Amino acid sequence: MRNGIRCAERLGLGADDKVLIPAPIYHSYGLVTAFLPSLMAGSSIRLMSNVNVINLVEAIRSFKPTVLFTTPGLVEMLLKINTNLVIPKLTVTAGDNIREELFIEYEKRIGTILNLYGSSEMGAMATSDKSRPVRERAGGYLEALPGIKFSIKSAGGQLGTILCQNDCGYL
Repeated sequence: MRNGIRCAERLGLGADDKVLIPAPIYHSYGLVTAFLPSLMAGSSIRLMSNVNVINLVEAIRSFKPTVLFTTPGLVEMLLKINTNLVIPKLTVTAGDNIREELFIEYEKRIGTILNLYGSSEMGAMATSDKSRPVRERAGGYLEALPGIKFSIKSAGGQLGTILCQNDCGYL
């Protein structure tokens, strides 16, 4: 629950938000990063199943979300079909790296976009910060959520192992 609260705070979710979640809630991203934080913030939530880009466009047009949780693949498809969509507050992507040019194009045409990094075992760990310039966010700049520590364990001056400590992980 603490991880969900931290996500809601970092992403600025609130009771006025309408959150569209085309990510399955049986995955960590859908449950821990999207559904639980939105629920705890009192947001209106629409869950989707059998997601494809046509269903997603229809859901955006009918539900008019202020926040969208999606994947880089769906971001790319939304840009390819060239619709006039707007997500007024925030789009959050996770599950894979998003190419810099797609990130920048989405931000120009549809709305603010943030990357999120996490794992099933550790929950959400880091996001880009919407106060940072778009080039930094598109380039992969992430900041740890509160309570999460990253360090690098190196041996003999060589690049080492990245260690992550989350005080509310699932292990």
